[in-house]
Order: sequence, then C-alpha cells, then structure tokens
Amino acid sequence: MKTLHRLLDAAQRYPNAYDGGLATHLPMALHALAGLGADDARLEAWFAMYVARFGDARAAPEVAAPVAEAAVGDWRELRGRADAQPALRA
Repeated sequence: MKTLHRLLDAAQRYPNAYDGGLATHLPMALHALAGLGADDARLEAWFAMYVARFGDARAAPEVAAPVAEAAVGDWRELRGRADAQPALRA
C-alpha cells in the first residue's frame, strides 16, 4: 500500500487531461492494479509507462498545490467546472 499511495501522490504532478481533452485514468488504474494483486514492481512499471504519455507536461502550479479544504465548501457545487480543479483536489 505504501507504493500505491506514493504513486498516487506523484500522479498529482500530472495533468487531469491531455492530448486535447483525454482524461487521465492514472489514479483509477493504479487502484485497480493494486486491487488485483499487482506487486510494487508492477505498479512502478505501469506508472512509468503511463506517465510517459504526458512528456514534459506537468500540472499547473495551482493544481499541484490545491487550495485549503476549508475554502471548498460543498464540493458537489463544483462538479463539472474545470476552474474548480484545485478546490476539488483539496
């Protein structure tokens, strides 16, 4: 589980969408692999393979450093709003 959590934290450095709007499935796929019994080496290898598609793209600083949870309020009001990404991540 330590490897999974470390990789999920690292995944936040990458954008939620790429190549003109494709949504990343990185966190979901890591959870699925771990749930299916993948060992640490497999999780690491899959993460490295997947993030290669982002090239040099990294999440914008405001996404990588989310706003405080107290500022979010009711997260359901933020659904579907791309500008609310930092608050939703928090």
